Amino acid sequence: MSIKFSIGLISISTVILSIIISSFEGSVVAQTKKPTIDRKPCVRQELPKLKQNMPYSKAREMLLEAGWQSVFNHEQLMNSQRSAPVDYFFTKKEYTEIQDCAGTGLGLCLFRFESAYGEILYVTTANNGANQETVFRWHIEEE
Repeated sequence: MSIKFSIGLISISTVILSIIISSFEGSVVAQTKKPTIDRKPCVRQELPKLKQNMPYSKAREMLLEAGWQSVFNHEQLMNSQRSAPVDYFFTKKEYTEIQDCAGTGLGLCLFRFESAYGEILYVTTANNGANQETVFRWHIEEE
């Protein structure tokens, strides 16, 4: 035997059902929220076995063969006052991925590559004389 009370036009069972539904309402919203997406690539581009002091020309060749793409530096294309080392790499060697070279100290130069997965690889060179440039260091940054 069930007892049913009515308050005006709304029954107790309707009130209880409304309370239950409203308590689940926040949960449903929380469940339908999009999950936070980690923007790091699931797959990484193979990085060839670069070595410190290896010729940059060899390192560049290995990177291109492994699928890395040199990133064309539009700023250096339009720069009429680029430094001698930058001009050498950009114009004579056609290493258009050159970012810049330091004017003092070791005179390090920075080159930029990008993978198919959006990874950015920077290669720094030293000994930047004619055909003497060698790999000093490298690192991957994620944008």
